[in-house]
Amino acid sequence: MLRELFERVLNEYQDASMQSGKKSEVFFVITKQLPETIKKSATISDKYNVYGRAGAGGWSEVPFVAVCDLAITDNTRNGYYIVYLFDSKAQGFYLSLAVGWDQFDKKYPAKIARQHLQQTAATLEACLRSDLPGFQFGSIDLHGRTSRAKGYEQGQICSKYYDASSIPNDIALIEDLQILIGAYSEIKGVAGNDIFNVKKIDLDKEERFQDEVNDAEPSHLPDGPLPIPKRGKSSRGTSWNRDRTIAHTALINAEYKCECEPAHHTFISGKTGKMFMEAHHLIPMEYQYQFSYSIDIPSNILCLCPNCHRKMHLAESVVRTEMFNQFYEKRIENLRSRGIEISFEELLSQYL
Repeated sequence: MLRELFERVLNEYQDASMQSGKKSEVFFVITKQLPETIKKSATISDKYNVYGRAGAGGWSEVPFVAVCDLAITDNTRNGYYIVYLFDSKAQGFYLSLAVGWDQFDKKYPAKIARQHLQQTAATLEACLRSDLPGFQFGSIDLHGRTSRAKGYEQGQICSKYYDASSIPNDIALIEDLQILIGAYSEIKGVAGNDIFNVKKIDLDKEERFQDEVNDAEPSHLPDGPLPIPKRGKSSRGTSWNRDRTIAHTALINAEYKCECEPAHHTFISGKTGKMFMEAHHLIPMEYQYQFSYSIDIPSNILCLCPNCHRKMHLAESVVRTEMFNQFYEKRIENLRSRGIEISFEELLSQYL
């Protein structure tokens, strides 16, 4: 169904766009059927706005369907987002993670707006700690002539092209989208939503935190619920402090073994003399505001090898769902003893 809808847009859009003022069926494929099918097929939560555009008053040179995290933006004019962009020559389409052009066009003179756009896209790209198989980085070619089409081309963080003659099946299309949703979430965790301050991002923050965790002394916490941590100083205003000693305690509790698969080996840390592992909050710290007590506790921190840590963020949804279910069953009673109540569905919605 999904592949057929994409094929229909590529086959019909150019002819339909020549009929000035007339909204043909392909217009509704782009603005209604594709967004609804994408949202349903990929099980996208209401935290995202999924919508399509084919023009207002006239046909767009480059029609699109966007997937916008509402914590960042609800449209393609601002922030950064996932978007399917159709080549103006109908030769194929891109699935991409992109930065909105309009916000730079409004803020800067024309001569330097695209320079700022490309710099911002490159900075956001650098937030990704893992390669995305099959995706490319840098500008794309939509064969566009308008300023907006050129903005789409140059605001790319990463993208994947599907030629009209070889569009993959629905399963592969959804897997690619879910991989990109994971990357979107990963960038959000570092960059937040202030697009004009991304140049101030500390791209080494996560690596430094994991290094400090392995160098820290373990903590000794009282039983029961603990007070919520303080907010960290951040241009986003949504950062919560993570205690490296608590994270190290979680690594000790797991005996420095990957909780996803204990047989996973990395290397011996020069600081601990143990297998190097990373600390991952099962309930992400960005959701601390939803709880009355701290979620920066050993019960909520997993000991993972770096590969499984990335897997939690970037694997296809069915694999991640299995992982979350595994950890939820193991941790829920200990979380409750700390005053933390969360359903599996609520946990899943924080990632997918």
